[in-house]
Amino acid sequence: GLPFYMIDYALGIFIALHIKQISHYLKFINPYIILALSLAATLFFLCSRNIELIPCFDSYFVDPLIAISLSLSVVSFCRTFNSNLTFFAFLGKHSMNVYLIHTFIFLYFFHDFTYSLENPLLIFLFVLLTSLGVSYLFELLKKRLGFYKAQKRITILFE
Repeated sequence: GLPFYMIDYALGIFIALHIKQISHYLKFINPYIILALSLAATLFFLCSRNIELIPCFDSYFVDPLIAISLSLSVVSFCRTFNSNLTFFAFLGKHSMNVYLIHTFIFLYFFHDFTYSLENPLLIFLFVLLTSLGVSYLFELLKKRLGFYKAQKRITILFE
């Protein structure tokens, strides 16, 4: 699957390199139209990923389109409603830690309790909030131990 995921990375790099031009052209379109179209595209691509609406629209082909439409939806939502989505920014800062921690929470440490909740939404919230709490504590510990200062010094040494 690695060659297929290279498309996602290449597309992200392309967008990062040309973000100014993309933003320039998007300024000429009504932000509500961009928001509506990007949300509709996101929903369509998410549905077509799980249900074969169009032949050959499997996950490898649709994933880059989901990433683009979802990113555009979030950016246009923030611009349209003048919101910075503080909780999601906080969640984004901790997303790597949450990704690394969540398996230990729901599979190893609290397996029985997690699945005793039975409701998928409650299970999701429990795992997310627990992982986020542990991540927050890890970040406090890293700050207290001077992890980021040491990381910066090491980075400067190898420049």
